[in-house]
Amino acid sequence: MRLKKIIFPLYKTEKHHFLAEKSWFRLIIVFYAIGAFVVLGSIWSSFSNAEWGWCYDSLYLYVGNDAEFTQHFNQCKEIWKESFALVVLATLVSTAVIHYLVQFVFFKIVINFIVLGGKKEKI
Repeated sequence: MRLKKIIFPLYKTEKHHFLAEKSWFRLIIVFYAIGAFVVLGSIWSSFSNAEWGWCYDSLYLYVGNDAEFTQHFNQCKEIWKESFALVVLATLVSTAVIHYLVQFVFFKIVINFIVLGGKKEKI
């Protein structure tokens, strides 16, 4: 339950309980979960290509010259070692920012103002 509040902080059970009964909402949840993994993979791919992918992509230039190939490969490995943690961190942070922005737009704008008509919560 606590993990759910961390992952979906804008979903208020008492206010949004009716959504769980809607088939369109369940479908959105499925597409959102799939989209989250696609976004994570895309961001990872982008950051890793920018940091070390270019180095490995240029290895074909050294085919046939084993000494230079090995030297270039070792340089690429060093680049990978130096930037791997940064790429992982940047990927996770970027994905989390997108995750919370999508939630904000969906729950605060679409659900609260469009579907519920901007009704205030009763205390």
